Amino acid sequence: MNMKKVFVILLQLVVVANSYAGIKKASIIDPVSKRRVEVVEGELLVKFRHGTDKAAMSMTNKNLGGRKKSEIKHFNIHCIKIPAGKTIEEMIELYKNNPDVEFAEPNYIRRAFITPNDTNFGSQWGLHDSSDNDMDAPEAWDIDTGTSGVVIAVIDSGIHYNHEDLTNNMWENFLFS
Repeated sequence: MNMKKVFVILLQLVVVANSYAGIKKASIIDPVSKRRVEVVEGELLVKFRHGTDKAAMSMTNKNLGGRKKSEIKHFNIHCIKIPAGKTIEEMIELYKNNPDVEFAEPNYIRRAFITPNDTNFGSQWGLHDSSDNDMDAPEAWDIDTGTSGVVIAVIDSGIHYNHEDLTNNMWENFLFS
């Protein structure tokens, strides 16, 4: 993941955390992952290009029917309330077609540190450890939890084939068995 995307996700967390109480959630199909994701209903995050003056930003919002709800001034990012009758996807396209806009995307709802339903998760220090000597599994799971098209090879004689998380996902290469 590139630094720009990490930075954007962190900013989204700040915007969502500041306005999370009482929000209405919606779900859309994320254009990148093709998965259903939660977003704040009727809101976008729009980043204007460096050098765009406040009047141009305001005029863009007015012309497209968006209303600035909040702003991260240093980064020219506006949280936009979209007008009734327009979808998030329609408004993203309208903003993306404006030369003053660097990007427009849904106001994604991200949850930091959701613990899996594995009762032994806390004892698996390699997945998530407070000293940060770990693989940051929960942070990775916030980005993607995998698909059936990905094959992972585990070369280990100590696998528990009948474990509920593995039993329906095991594959054996009969060429080498």
